[in-house]
Order: sequence, then structure tokens, then C-alpha cells
Amino acid sequence: MSKSQRIAKQIADGCIAQRAGQLDRTIARIYDGHLRPLGLRRPQLTTLVALTLHEGVRAGQLASALRIEKSTLSRNVARLADQGLVAIRETDDGGRALFLTKSGRAKLVEAHPAWKAAQREARAFVDEAALARLAKALP
Repeated sequence: MSKSQRIAKQIADGCIAQRAGQLDRTIARIYDGHLRPLGLRRPQLTTLVALTLHEGVRAGQLASALRIEKSTLSRNVARLADQGLVAIRETDDGGRALFLTKSGRAKLVEAHPAWKAAQREARAFVDEAALARLAKALP
């Protein structure tokens, strides 16, 4: 085995970034599979949850809180607004604030059983100790 092959094998076998990416894609498929019948995907559920906890927030503030690009949040908000789940309102200072609609709150409640089922399925990949370390490292 050549030096470059040994290095490639070491990286392929032990790269945290690669494994985390694989885990992310696997878990995303689980959640999206459970949420799809409700017309939602994981990022839209995350947005519904965040707006429930931070109603009236500006998009930039919410994107920062979720650690995502503002353009990514904008796409998710647009999809949710098209479904009547999120409203965008002008603020007194000319800004725009995000709010859940009554339908948005109902959709979050409707999605809860699907989320719980996805949680149970995803636990096969992430145990309680790993979840605790993630929660501590990524507040």
C-alpha cells in the first residue's frame, strides 16, 4: 500500500466530518420520511418550532439563532408562508417580523407524533450520552 493510499484509508476510516455528514444525511432521511405526509421537511419543522418559541422575530435574528444562512431561512419561510403557516408582517421601523399563523400552530401540533416517531427511529444512531454531549457542545 502506498503512502497516499495509507493516508486516504486513515482519512476515510476516521474522518469526523465525513461521519458527521453521513449521520446528518441518514437522520435527515428519517425525519423527512416521517414529516413528508404532512407536507413538511425537517428544516420547515425547525422553523415552526423556532417561531413558536420566538414569535415576532426578524429573519436575520432567527437565522443567527438557528445557525443557518439567511437565504436558507428565507426559502423555508417562503414555503411555510405559501402553505399559510407563517405570516410576515411589517414592523413600526420598516423591518419585517415573522409570526406563526393559527394554521402554523396547528401544523406543529399535528407534526408532533411524526417527530416522536422519527426521534425513536433516530435513537438507533445516537445514544443518550452522545445527545447530552451534543447539547452541551452546541447550545
